[in-house]
Amino acid sequence: MPGIDRLHSGVKFNRRLLRQVLLEERATLHGSGGITVKTTGNRHVLGGPQAARQMIQVHCRITESEEDGPNRWRYKYEEVHKSKPSFAGWATFGGFIGRGYNILEDGNSDSGIQGNGIDVDTLPDGFTIRPVPTGVIVLMSLVTVAENDAPEGQFQYSNAVDGECP
Repeated sequence: MPGIDRLHSGVKFNRRLLRQVLLEERATLHGSGGITVKTTGNRHVLGGPQAARQMIQVHCRITESEEDGPNRWRYKYEEVHKSKPSFAGWATFGGFIGRGYNILEDGNSDSGIQGNGIDVDTLPDGFTIRPVPTGVIVLMSLVTVAENDAPEGQFQYSNAVDGECP
């Protein structure tokens, strides 16, 4: 069975064969039908009229958040793996790092019901939706963005509401 590093431009695979090849890349495929793999140098791009979308899921620790609009943030993350059983025991190892987005924040705005189910118009003064806290471990999906063919981290986490009583 050839590895992903041995695929050639225009080689056509069915879903089952490609899934086996990509297992070593920790990938899960979504879609149906045959796809093509275009190779440019060391880069392999999935394509074709019935192209599947490559998605890799990894555990990541949120390392930073930066506001990106009302009740929305851009997050930095680093991949972690389980080094000890039970709670805690998460360790970094030089895996994926990058920017990610909480998909529950996608439709958030400065009014109305937000992705966490809270209507911010009914919050008492001094209370706001908060970003995902630094240090939280999430299951991150790394998906390819069609516009620029670059990976983007996406995860789900229900934002907390916090504040001080007047």
